[in-house]
Amino acid sequence: MRAVVSSTVTDRPNVSVADVPVPLPEAGQVQVKLSAAGVNPVALVTADPAIVRRLGVPALPDQVGLGWDLAGVVSAVGAGVTVFEIGRPVIGLVDKFITPIGAQSEYVVLDTHAVAALPDGADLLAAATLPANASTARQPLRLAGAQSGDAVVVTGAAGAVGAFAVEIGSRLGYRMIGVARPADEELVRCLGAAEFVAIDPVAADDPAAAVRAVVPDGADVIIDAAILVDKITGALVEGGSFVAVNDAAVPTIPGAKVHKVSVRADADDLAAIVADWRAGRLTARVAEQYRFEQVAEAHDRLRAGGVRGRLLLAP
Repeated sequence: MRAVVSSTVTDRPNVSVADVPVPLPEAGQVQVKLSAAGVNPVALVTADPAIVRRLGVPALPDQVGLGWDLAGVVSAVGAGVTVFEIGRPVIGLVDKFITPIGAQSEYVVLDTHAVAALPDGADLLAAATLPANASTARQPLRLAGAQSGDAVVVTGAAGAVGAFAVEIGSRLGYRMIGVARPADEELVRCLGAAEFVAIDPVAADDPAAAVRAVVPDGADVIIDAAILVDKITGALVEGGSFVAVNDAAVPTIPGAKVHKVSVRADADDLAAIVADWRAGRLTARVAEQYRFEQVAEAHDRLRAGGVRGRLLLAP
């Protein structure tokens, strides 16, 4: 079968499509025939062998598979699996940084806790945008311990993770404050933000001051999806919660509760994401779609920035 991989034996960023053996499910696993897989920022890291080696990963293989989130159809099940039948459309999340086969492969094997069922007839391209981003949005909100009515600032509120955080937080009753580029105001407000703070990261604006101008008392929670780090911490109330997302640096904030979230596959989260999407409470946004052979082009587009929604790869 074909799979998108990166070689670790070179010194330059690289991606290619390789022929690899079809993975077979073991006990407690399912095999999924891929419909589409997301192109995540982590893929840009995995595709750069110099960065991977600096991370000190032990026993690094000669090539690694790329891709985290996916949608497809169950094509085989391992021993003891009764909750997923062959032919069931599903979403899934590969949450391993180094793996021989990632989500961007014709067939993917996942543990059942990393999979959630979709209804028959679901739009699999749209569904493929959900697992990693919506999970990354749900987990910081849960970790921060916000209460109904709390002011929750989301940086990068128009981005793939931030937009889901705004939607989920507004539904939970938080006062969501979206921080994004001026052109994104209409989108962020439509997603449920009570307040919008316009900043231009290129112009070196003061995001904390901009938030305080709109929310003078400050934010009870900051979810830093845009990795503003120290530029936004001044907007946090004393004793508030700051959540750094994925590879973001963790600032030192005296008196604050500071967390770092790296997304993990969780069956309950994935099932809740599917339920919210079916009920119209989550907006799946496909930015652009590419074939496997166009993976380098997709990486260039992601690297250029300004993507609203998720880039997808399909076999």
